Amino acid sequence: MSTFPPLAPSLVPRETLPSYLSRLAAAKGISTADLCYDMSGAFRRVLNFEDEPLAAVAEFGGLSPKQMEELVSWTGKPVGDVRSVLRGEAFVSRAVRNPTMRGCPICLREDMENSSKPPLQSMVMRGHWLLRDTCVCVKHCHPLVPLWTEPHFSRRNDIGLQLEGIVEDIRRGAFERPRIEVSNYDLWLDQRLESGKDTTWFADQPLSASVIMCYNFGFELLRLDPAGIADSADTNRAARAAGFEVLSRGEPEIRSAIRELAAAGEDGYEEPSGAFGKIYSVLAYEHLNDPGLDRIRRIFREIILDTWPIEPGTDLLGEHVATRKLHSVTTAAREAGTEPELMRKLLIDAEVIDANGALPDRRTTFSAEVASPVLARITDVVSLRTMRDVLGATRTELEALVAENILIPLASSPEIRKRWRREDGVKLMEKITRGATPVTADDSAWVDLLHARMRSGTSLRGLIKLIGAGHFRVGLREGKPWFRNVVLQKTEIDLLGRAQDDRPVGEMSASEFGRTVGLRHNGEFIALIEAGHTPATRSRHPVTKQDQWRMTKEDIAAFHRRFVTIATLRQETGRSSNALRMQLKKENIERFAPDGGDFGSLWLRTAALQIL
Repeated sequence: MSTFPPLAPSLVPRETLPSYLSRLAAAKGISTADLCYDMSGAFRRVLNFEDEPLAAVAEFGGLSPKQMEELVSWTGKPVGDVRSVLRGEAFVSRAVRNPTMRGCPICLREDMENSSKPPLQSMVMRGHWLLRDTCVCVKHCHPLVPLWTEPHFSRRNDIGLQLEGIVEDIRRGAFERPRIEVSNYDLWLDQRLESGKDTTWFADQPLSASVIMCYNFGFELLRLDPAGIADSADTNRAARAAGFEVLSRGEPEIRSAIRELAAAGEDGYEEPSGAFGKIYSVLAYEHLNDPGLDRIRRIFREIILDTWPIEPGTDLLGEHVATRKLHSVTTAAREAGTEPELMRKLLIDAEVIDANGALPDRRTTFSAEVASPVLARITDVVSLRTMRDVLGATRTELEALVAENILIPLASSPEIRKRWRREDGVKLMEKITRGATPVTADDSAWVDLLHARMRSGTSLRGLIKLIGAGHFRVGLREGKPWFRNVVLQKTEIDLLGRAQDDRPVGEMSASEFGRTVGLRHNGEFIALIEAGHTPATRSRHPVTKQDQWRMTKEDIAAFHRRFVTIATLRQETGRSSNALRMQLKKENIERFAPDGGDFGSLWLRTAALQIL
């Protein structure tokens, strides 16, 4: 057996077991393998932290139990097959065992310069260099650099053998790089490894989960401000620093940052996995079973449910979603079996969503509970074929009702088959059959509504309005309340026809014209006329004898020369209502509202020229 020198090397703070073992061998002048042979054990047994060889290291090095405990704690002791414990914190083994050994070359150079002993007895490998999440030596503000790469575990940890080949490079500064600014993350991690002290949000959370959060969360935060890393040569280090700055401050800051990420993803992503990128993948898949991430996982889950229309039954970050919290126009339409355009119209009518909202259907969200009655009403929406049955109308009669805007679809696109409200048909029939008198099928004194329209020269809409006002006696052939059976007396119709010599001027009433251009609410178009912003013609109705505003062809042309609405823009451009609203908002084109007046969704044509 070889004889050991009287004094073994002194243990250096943060030194690893392989480093000390190599220095002990160098002090004797033999290889690490020979030293282990002298201690009656293989080098790999020492690296596996077996009790007998560890006891031999303590005896040969004259180390106390406390010193041995410190030595082992900085080395990364395996626990099970895939985990290692470093400084009392459990990590996956690959986080502390890497084929590439890193270190601070300034620390190693100073080890040589401050010692009278040969380099292989003085240079020390520190334990915090092993952790892949350590980026910098906080003492020298120097990045950790690769020193050697060796796949074979024993040869990689034969520190003397590896350092021997790079001693001169270390001495002349070949590994040294420009100094860098130490971040709060670097200082926090160094302190946590040194003493376990932590005053941040991470204090009661495992270190392994904390560094995973810092890196992956920070990586996504950098997307919000890519210019912030334009001068950084180390994106990974910048990501850890950015993640720590937010996460260390606690839940309010964390929630705010998560919402920023969600908002930044609105235009490019529909799903949370796209908006949150790497951090979502970590929480949902890569580290789903890591309880150390449960706290941040809970925060993400709550914000996702407050932001996206997550389907019931979805597995969201490892937890089953029992009930839906939010709907979007898209998901509500899908659930109801209809088109988004129609669903949006129903939701606007019910004041569930804003008529002027600029977000697309998939991002326009609302409370599922609040929208429940609206979704129930979708059963009231029918096809035009079904509406014929509701009215009891012929095909020609139904086409006339649609052409005169007596029946108005909920959605403008003809590709949407079910877009007619059954209730509209029911109310129309109630209006024109109330108090009707049964008439025999062969009674020639009566005429149906389409023939009454031709006989009198009055529009179908005008006839129905007069019926509602009680100006006609109404008959029902065979007493059946169908539209095709509604009849008027010829004598009354003929009187109405003679009165047409004094018929109103113009093409239509101002209110009717307002509806055709989308100004339907609260007398918006009449208010526009009476404020003097668009011309109209005053005329007396021949039957009701009421004064009303009428629109001549010239009045209509004047309106279109000055103004546009969503309806007229849609006709002129062929674009959807949603796309037009979004561009008007994007271009900051304000509605026409002089002196605070409210004339509805109306814009000056000159202002909207850029989207025409």
